Amino acid sequence: MKYIAIIILLIAQFSYSQTGQVDYSQFIGEKAKIVISKKYPFSRLYNYKINSQNFDSISVKPFNTNIPENVLTTKYASNLAVNKKDSIMFAINFLSKLDIDIQDKRFAFIKYKIKENDKLTDSKVFTAIREDKIWQENALESAEINILKSIVENSSVNILYAFYNKRDSKKYPEINKLKPLVKDANGVLNIEKLAKVIKENKSTLSKYLEE
Repeated sequence: MKYIAIIILLIAQFSYSQTGQVDYSQFIGEKAKIVISKKYPFSRLYNYKINSQNFDSISVKPFNTNIPENVLTTKYASNLAVNKKDSIMFAINFLSKLDIDIQDKRFAFIKYKIKENDKLTDSKVFTAIREDKIWQENALESAEINILKSIVENSSVNILYAFYNKRDSKKYPEINKLKPLVKDANGVLNIEKLAKVIKENKSTLSKYLEE
């Protein structure tokens, strides 16, 4: 069995001068207020949303630096190449990211959407891996990787925190009912149970995905 416990990460308030569409020369993400841990020696969850809740971090060209986001933007390099300063036809909307070490390898699970001709696709999850200090697209397959990918794909920062929180929240009545199904007797979140419950209740939880 694989387990994760989510704890509050005490961080300062965040502010951003950018609004609307942003072209980052370097990746800047907003840290989420939770991190994920268990036996994992390192784990961290990010929320990419910037100052206005109506916008996500948006990339219109590759980052050209050794970060997992660059591996994703490079994957779409030919699409991004059609963009001009006064005409943005293709963009990547970053939503959230889970960084986590599995068996001495660091993985990044990036949830994102593609914006093309002002139309957004459904969310997708891209997995990158860091080997010899270089980030590249992940080609490894395992049950654990698939479980974590499923959790990122079907949840959000707020959903994960609501499942973790010992106290019920009036804001998440549906999650309050599901919480007992994802925790073991010691109160620790079981990622296999969590992935299953989130996936099976995707339609019910969908209203929380874009918070």
